[in-house]
Amino acid sequence: KATNTALAALAGGRSAIVYTAHGEPDLIPGDGDINLRSEAERIGVGLGRILSAAVASLKLTRVAVAGGDTSGTVTRALGITALQIAAPISPGAPLCYGLLRQGGRIEIALKGGQMGADDFFCRVRDL
Repeated sequence: KATNTALAALAGGRSAIVYTAHGEPDLIPGDGDINLRSEAERIGVGLGRILSAAVASLKLTRVAVAGGDTSGTVTRALGITALQIAAPISPGAPLCYGLLRQGGRIEIALKGGQMGADDFFCRVRDL
């Protein structure tokens, strides 16, 4: 459900934020995820799947990910093998080029919990 909602918003030219919150789960890890170490890692894998689907389906060229542990899991899901700083956005949270395992790159901003101003996501979008 979250993937389809995000894809519909992005395809319609709108911005989308996918996040986790307390409540009923709507992302069920697949059988291959049985050995995940923590709930936080399962969340990161689920968010990585959603973002990977959006990048592949809509050919997104810039994304932002919030949460330190989540960022690491999501970058692995995207197949990012290295980061190069592309532009300043906020201290400790620049826009980077994520170099992809399969070749090419994607612009990505990785934001820890306490980093970035209230307009961080808008600044990433509008850069």
